[in-house]
Amino acid sequence: MAGFRPERCRLCRREVGPRWLETPLGETVCTAHLDDPQCRSCAAPAADTAGGLCPRCSRTTVGTQDDVRRLLPRVRSGLHELGLRLNAPVRVRLVGDGEMVALSGARADLPLGCTVSIDTTVVDLVVLAGLPAPEFGAIVAHECMHAWTAQRGFGEIAAPLSEGLSQLASDGWLERQRDPRARLLREAIADDPDPVYGDGFRLVRTAVRRHGLLPVLRAVRATGALP
Repeated sequence: MAGFRPERCRLCRREVGPRWLETPLGETVCTAHLDDPQCRSCAAPAADTAGGLCPRCSRTTVGTQDDVRRLLPRVRSGLHELGLRLNAPVRVRLVGDGEMVALSGARADLPLGCTVSIDTTVVDLVVLAGLPAPEFGAIVAHECMHAWTAQRGFGEIAAPLSEGLSQLASDGWLERQRDPRARLLREAIADDPDPVYGDGFRLVRTAVRRHGLLPVLRAVRATGALP
């Protein structure tokens, strides 16, 4: 960008001068950071990218069960506002890459979360360790929708519907967060080109806007299809 903007760079605190960069969060960054790799969470240039995160996002990562216990009440509160309450409490457990692959059976992209259920009993809900707090909350919300449908006997649901409902829970939870990174995560959900997660979310969102969340959930449970 060009013009005169007498502000300092958020990263190095130098005056930006007549040309500057603007991050997706609207922050001013000087052109010295033009070629720096981007943070995978906030997309800001980040010279120190441990785990692909900028220093600011690294400070919010959820890496221990103590972190989980501290953040879960806020996640549950947001889900309760959406009308999602689990029949039985489910422990949220952090895992590393290896255990996530073993539990999910993924062979390509590493999932960020996974819910394991047997009939109506949820036996495990895991989240990949090291996610920034807003992303952790969104993944927990996503997996809690999987747990919610399992506990209520929805049975096997077509993948676009199952993942679409879960992405809707993530989006609804993120909408209630004040963290500016939540907006970026919502945009990623809305624009996801994936035929299961992205198309599924958009189909479910359209149905919910037309009929309401509870009627959509009742229809999926009764017929396995959207109303």
